[in-house]
Amino acid sequence: MKNFKDILITVSVFFIIGSVVHKMIHIAMTDHMLKTNSIIIKAVVIGEKNYEPNSPVKPEYSLSYMFNVNGTEYKNNTHDKNLKIGDSVEIEFVKGSPGMSKPLHPKV
Repeated sequence: MKNFKDILITVSVFFIIGSVVHKMIHIAMTDHMLKTNSIIIKAVVIGEKNYEPNSPVKPEYSLSYMFNVNGTEYKNNTHDKNLKIGDSVEIEFVKGSPGMSKPLHPKV
């Protein structure tokens, strides 16, 4: 039984570290690609909520934005709790990969 616990702990630690490293690499790649090959457009704020992790009893959230490229809709988090449905927000996305986008001036 002790060996099983040791294996479980080891796998859990590797999973957590791997998840953090993966997220850091994804953020770095997205930022690099946005700096070198991005397009700036306006997006519309929609009613899709993005809740803050580990929020207290009254969870806080920000809304998503949506934009359209070549007939395909893409969504992402505005990271701005003050925006309302229907507002417009300026965003940038990677040319050729619109799924990689971010708002230009989020109020975090």
